[in-house]
Amino acid sequence: MRVLLIGVLAGFVLSACSGVHRAEESKAATSPMPEVTEAQVLKEYTLAQFNEAATYLRASFDQHLEGKSEPIAGCQVSQEQAQSSLQALKALIDQKVIEERKEYLQSRDLYRKKRDLQHCDKTCACGVYFDVLDPVKNQEIKWAKFIREHNRLKEQLERKAGKQTPAKTLECAQKQNWYCTSSLKAFVEKADVANP
Repeated sequence: MRVLLIGVLAGFVLSACSGVHRAEESKAATSPMPEVTEAQVLKEYTLAQFNEAATYLRASFDQHLEGKSEPIAGCQVSQEQAQSSLQALKALIDQKVIEERKEYLQSRDLYRKKRDLQHCDKTCACGVYFDVLDPVKNQEIKWAKFIREHNRLKEQLERKAGKQTPAKTLECAQKQNWYCTSSLKAFVEKADVANP
């Protein structure tokens, strides 16, 4: 009798514990992701990643304009969602562009090498890097040699950005596989709701 009672109590304790564990798992599964702030997003993502996200959203928007509804890179974004997310993302890109312009002025050679600006057309990033360099005034660059290099690089970026076709934008968008599950996507969609 004592063994039977211990067995019943042990079974009861185990089932009670597993019930608590299942309740905790269920609660964790239904809990929303913690809110991400603008400061966290700006710290976590680079200008190149913001540009990849914008490229994805532009391609999604273009696909809807062409009457195509296939998801790009694993998730479906409505035309309205793509447009409003692009607007929210633009504010983040503008802040990153300012940060990167300061970095460029501190060390132009290092900046160009780290960003691989000569091959920006492969990632559809020439336009955003042009935005970094364009406002830089010749007076901000000390040596004539660097002024010529700066102006030449700026012209190359502008020319390459102008050649980016919708087909190339779609190709770049299909290469990325992180945006759909990112905190950046959650942040720009939340920003859309907050600023209709």
